[in-house]
Amino acid sequence: MATKQEYILAIYELDNKFKQVLNSKNDENSRIYLRRFKSFIETNNIIKAISDDLTKGKVALSLNKFLVKYPHNMYFSIVVPDDIGVHILTMYKLIENICNKNIIASKSGVFLLPGCSSNKVVDKLFHFLNNTLKPLYQYLREELKKRKIMSDKDLNLNSGIIVNQTINGDGNLVTYSARDSFVNGQALKETEDDLKLLIEKAMQELTNINIDEDEKESLVDDLETLKSEINEEKPKIIRFKKIKKNIDSFISSTDETLKKSVGLLDALTLITTKLNKLLSL
Repeated sequence: MATKQEYILAIYELDNKFKQVLNSKNDENSRIYLRRFKSFIETNNIIKAISDDLTKGKVALSLNKFLVKYPHNMYFSIVVPDDIGVHILTMYKLIENICNKNIIASKSGVFLLPGCSSNKVVDKLFHFLNNTLKPLYQYLREELKKRKIMSDKDLNLNSGIIVNQTINGDGNLVTYSARDSFVNGQALKETEDDLKLLIEKAMQELTNINIDEDEKESLVDDLETLKSEINEEKPKIIRFKKIKKNIDSFISSTDETLKKSVGLLDALTLITTKLNKLLSL
């Protein structure tokens, strides 16, 4: 399994590549960026593995069943398959056809997907690409986020075994292992409801604050992990320490921005205070 940092990098590159596609100015421009997007999702090992998992045993729809034609060669509607894997393969096929110029987003100034209120070429192109291909980006991004969280969880579970080596009185090397200790169950039970409310408060406040999307996403991951860990039968101290360290780092790195969001700052400060108390027991 890939590391958390590798997942973060894959998400960043996926965001960047698809943003370039949506910002295309004309047909030729869109093909250039689609080729780059296509190359990325086909060669990135993490995304390729995700795509293979989601599409195993599936077959793409023919494009004339995905994009149903309206009279005068205008595409009237998009028929989205119920199966995610089929949808993904069909969107791959659409990208291939656009890149090979078998399908174009406009013809003699008439765009093939109606429904855009603007008459600007760039807006109509955005409308076409956003409606036909954005779900592919969203499927891949959501799966990357899920696997990032799982990789972080696996890492922390694996680090629960601590191996120590010492030299005994006879001069021999002795190796032994010990399990990572757990958070005091009774103390956690007493503060559990408060922590959950504070997590919800912080998540709500996050939606209204203007900060770097990667930083916001990392904090959301930490808060969701904390919420999940609270519900574990034996929550590990090492995970609580890591989350507290990440939240402290977030507060420090976004200090000026947080001053404009007192609600978020208060919630995060109270969370770290309660974690501190739990870790000291």
